[in-house]
Amino acid sequence: MEENVFSNPDIAIINGGKYFEELLSLIMVNELIPEEKTSNDNINKLKEFGVISFEMKDRFHQARIARNKGVHDNADKQAYKLCAILFQISIWFYKKYSGDKNFRAPTFDRTLIVEKDKNANKTSKSSNLDELGMRTLLEDVLDEKMKNFLQNMGNGAPNDSNEDNSDNDIVKEEKVQDSYNEDTNHEDKFEYKKTKGSYLLTELSKLKKSSKESIEDSDGFKDKFKKYMHVDREIQYELEHKLEELSNKNSSQLIMLSGSVGDGKSHLLSYMKYKRPDLMSKFKIHNDATESFDPNLTAIETLNKVLEPFSDKNIGDSDEKLILAINLGILSNLMDDEVMQTNYSKLFGILSKLDIFDNSTITTNITEDFLTIINFTDYQLYEINEDGATSNFISSLLNRVTDYSDENPFCCAYQKDLKNDLHTPIIYNYQMLMNSEVKEIIVQTVIKCIIKNKKIISTREILNFIYEIIVPADFNIYSDMTDVSNYVDDLLPILLFNTENRSEILKDISLQSPADIRSEKIDKFIISLNTLNIKKVLEDYFDSEYLEFNFFKEFLLSKKYAQDKSKQKIIKNSLIYFILFFGNEKIKNAFVDWIYNDYLKYLYYYNYNPRKIRRLFLMIKSSILAWRGSIKKDYVVINELPNFIISKRVSIDFKPNKSSETKFKNNFKNYISFNIIVNNDFCDDEYCIGDSCEKQKCVKLNVDYLLFEAIEKINKGYKPNKNEKENLIVFDDFIDELLSKKGDNELSILYKPNESSFKFKSSSGNYYSLEGE
Repeated sequence: MEENVFSNPDIAIINGGKYFEELLSLIMVNELIPEEKTSNDNINKLKEFGVISFEMKDRFHQARIARNKGVHDNADKQAYKLCAILFQISIWFYKKYSGDKNFRAPTFDRTLIVEKDKNANKTSKSSNLDELGMRTLLEDVLDEKMKNFLQNMGNGAPNDSNEDNSDNDIVKEEKVQDSYNEDTNHEDKFEYKKTKGSYLLTELSKLKKSSKESIEDSDGFKDKFKKYMHVDREIQYELEHKLEELSNKNSSQLIMLSGSVGDGKSHLLSYMKYKRPDLMSKFKIHNDATESFDPNLTAIETLNKVLEPFSDKNIGDSDEKLILAINLGILSNLMDDEVMQTNYSKLFGILSKLDIFDNSTITTNITEDFLTIINFTDYQLYEINEDGATSNFISSLLNRVTDYSDENPFCCAYQKDLKNDLHTPIIYNYQMLMNSEVKEIIVQTVIKCIIKNKKIISTREILNFIYEIIVPADFNIYSDMTDVSNYVDDLLPILLFNTENRSEILKDISLQSPADIRSEKIDKFIISLNTLNIKKVLEDYFDSEYLEFNFFKEFLLSKKYAQDKSKQKIIKNSLIYFILFFGNEKIKNAFVDWIYNDYLKYLYYYNYNPRKIRRLFLMIKSSILAWRGSIKKDYVVINELPNFIISKRVSIDFKPNKSSETKFKNNFKNYISFNIIVNNDFCDDEYCIGDSCEKQKCVKLNVDYLLFEAIEKINKGYKPNKNEKENLIVFDDFIDELLSKKGDNELSILYKPNESSFKFKSSSGNYYSLEGE
């Protein structure tokens, strides 16, 4: 392959593709894993069975994508990239299957590829190797422990130097990509400037909340940086579809783009103006957060003018088409205004019918008469499934920053810093963030922050967060970068979990610090730090495959660390943060939050498989009895006197919700809502006594993470203290509402001195009876 990279890239792509497919197939056979129809499925299967890490999965996919692009698009651009990636995969393959403990990985040398290409015979055997020959070659390599593997690949001989390169056995792709970029002339796409000597710092600064790039305006997408950073969201597709549907109607059409402050309404409108000016030109646009006719008018008065075509007196004759971006708080105030109620009874009647403020219902993309609601609050920044949560949006933003691509201004700036031999905490943090497993931990941490703290996080806040976990608050370039103790607090794991004085996100994430978790495994690790030598700790607890941690390990094994007790203390206190990212699977499992995982499971069931939610209802039922106390089944203590305990019988069930029918996986409610039926009454049925009738409504209980955590603990015997009970006043209020519902009015009274019990009953005609039990 390498003999044709530059002179015959088409042939290089074909041979590289054959090699890749046969290598992948051979691994599947060797691991006794049934092969799938596509290489994409085979790669995912290898990760699923634990054969490859997240990082190697990425490399396999990069090779597959480079091969496909080279075949169908631009072989000149992809051949060298494919060769470089296959080199990395080949070293991994040799290490995994050869058993050669003395193997020292060679360095990827671009000049070797160029020389081989220049001197190659264009009709060499390698260019005509068929699939059978390729498989035979690989099987021979595997069977004989691949002694000649690298020579057959033509990527250079093993390194004969005395230097131990075992920790550098996979070439860092940033160097490969740097060489590759020299041939792609990407520099005309972005202008690069230095800040404190770093090109990368300049690009990362564009992510800050205070940067001019973070400001949304109607012309935002004329900026190529904003175009690059944009990530499609499902609500964008909903809006576009609705615009196409309504744009050619002759009648009035009002699209309300509702939600909370900072959720992305302005960004979406700006993007749609850029992407679909043909549709947006047919609608007037009013963004409640940014626009006003007159600074002397209140928000309500402004909206009264904006919505005039949709008033009761004008709606019949108007053909106005309007997109109104409005926060739900303003909309609520609008609907409470008496003047607006008089002038807009039809509009408000529809809004009341749609029940947009009912948090337990999905109101997105509902059209009623002339009104369409597209509600941001119904779209989460994450998706849920039975196994947990993921976030395509947050992952995509991280990938925008870290992707190996000549289209990525961050990566290009990073490569320019590497050429200048710049080594800073920012460089190390960026390299850590390039690792797919590190990214996944960060994504999961942000999702957990959103769920546990009921956070509404804007895109701008996420981008600022990415900046803050890469760039320290007081960034310095240290003269001795080999001494990690100088800047350990500036490294990503510490910035993520131990920086509460920057953004609100980091403040909330600091409450999830791994340093605060206690378990047998973690305690054993902390003891090991003080009883074992550091080399033994690294071998027992850290995974050697994380190249991004090598600079840290080199310092830990250096004389500088061994001879300075003060440095040892600094580093030992910090390693708990790094082990979450770079530890082996055994120690990483100690950080699993089982209660949180259970909540995600029930959240998924609530939205997509309501039949499985009953177990949570039974947990709630038993926690009611444990919270207030109970002397027998279904009786809740309502008062306790010196000699008596008074209980009331409360029989409850719940009305299951319907499964979500939305086509988008992030279009769901982010908490669990129960409609509780008390004493066998039916929700929404009339309850009549004599001539008086009233609607019997279910008692609602919204279970967020904090309440779920309390329910789990109470059911395991935990007794909440006074402060905890005050923090969960919503649960107390819920129980009080249950007890206030009409029932059989039967009380059970326990006389403590002799533990005898009585029934106290009331009946019609205000008669009461007291009976022994």
